Formats: sequence, structure tokens, C-alpha cells
Amino acid sequence: MDGFEKNMALVWVDGLVALLIGAVTLGLYHYWNGGTYVLITLIGWVALLKGISSLLFPKISLALY
Repeated sequence: MDGFEKNMALVWVDGLVALLIGAVTLGLYHYWNGGTYVLITLIGWVALLKGISSLLFPKISLALY
């Protein structure tokens, strides 16, 4: 974790990867019927929000790690 905190570029890469994973997940599984689909959709939303928060507020995102 020490190297991660020192290099802000890694925070941006982490945010971009989370944003892409969330966007792809929501693009493929945007259904709210059935237990598995709901779980996958919620995971997609969490990844998307994590990516957005990491890109917009990198110092706050580091504090959460």
C-alpha cells in the first residue's frame, strides 16, 4: 500500500479500471429481476461509483483504503 499512496497515477488507473468494469457490467446486466442479476447489477453500480469517486476525489479515495 505504501507505493500505491505515493503514486497518484495508480489511483487514476484504479479509478479508470473500476469505471470501465462498472460500465461494462451495467451495460450487460441491467436487469432487476432474479437474485443473481440483482447482485451483479449492484456490484456494477458499486464499481462504477468507486471509479467515479477515485477519479474526482483521489485523496479521499486513498483515505478509504
